[in-house]
Amino acid sequence: MLHILLLILKIIGMIIVGILGILVLLIGIILFVPVRYEGKAVCEKTMKNLQAQMRASWLLHLVSFRLAVKDGRIKWKLRVAWKTMMGASESEAEPELKAELELENEKREQMEAKQDEDTGWKTVEKACETQKEALEEALQMEEKAVEKVREAETQTVEESAKIDRKKVEKSGEERKSTSKSNAEKKEKESLINKIKCTFQKICDKIKILLDRKEKVTEFLTDPTQGKAFAKVKKGIVTLLKKIRPKKLSAKIHYGFSDPYNTGKVLAVLGILYPFYGEAVEIEPDFENQILEGSCYIKGRIRVSPFVGLLLKLVLAKEVRLAYRQIKNFKW
Repeated sequence: MLHILLLILKIIGMIIVGILGILVLLIGIILFVPVRYEGKAVCEKTMKNLQAQMRASWLLHLVSFRLAVKDGRIKWKLRVAWKTMMGASESEAEPELKAELELENEKREQMEAKQDEDTGWKTVEKACETQKEALEEALQMEEKAVEKVREAETQTVEESAKIDRKKVEKSGEERKSTSKSNAEKKEKESLINKIKCTFQKICDKIKILLDRKEKVTEFLTDPTQGKAFAKVKKGIVTLLKKIRPKKLSAKIHYGFSDPYNTGKVLAVLGILYPFYGEAVEIEPDFENQILEGSCYIKGRIRVSPFVGLLLKLVLAKEVRLAYRQIKNFKW
């Protein structure tokens, strides 16, 4: 019995060790096997003339991706093991265009048939319209005669009403003079009260903003925040050095219709200068809208540097304290 139990335990142990070994192998493959990439691009004056090719692969081409841009058309191909996915090619697009043309021709024929039917109905409609116009003219003549009678009646009524209004207006003016003086006093008092309330609200808001400014300055000038920011900055710089491409060369001449946008792009490229260095030549154009040049890039990216940076930041005391302070910070 003991031999059987030991044998079963031995088999179970071997299975567990095998599963753990497979897991370690998979984790090692994900962390240390790089994604290799290569790309080329050429452009002349506008984006319509852009021609580009890019390919990437992982784990001995078990996963591969290809992209091509030419004459404003994009083609791509993704292969994962034995399965492939492709974008619409020119040969596949031709039957779709033919079907669209056939549908357009059918719609045109239907429209022409409807137009022929409409011409017959239009003649009938014109005859009806002439009869309607004659009836409308007769009705207008009758309405004018009725209006003249009404105007004569209203004139007599208005004359009698004017006499009564004058008597009422004289008594009303005396009352309005007294009510206006009281209303003006009330309006002045309400304006003064509104001005006082708005001034107090503005003062309260200024006090709140000053208090918040002091809190933010104290939070940012805290030494723990400074140390955490320095560690994060150092880690990002080292990460960019590790993942930057092995080969990079580019000559870019660009410009937008608005010079402000050209300046914004130049500012972003200036921040990234330590990443690409002298390998990239940039020539901004603040007068014309243009995009021309060429580019070549080749390199590889691993997951391990990203995981290493994340572990360093999690294990650093300063970063953890700074995260807690940011989480518990109250405005």
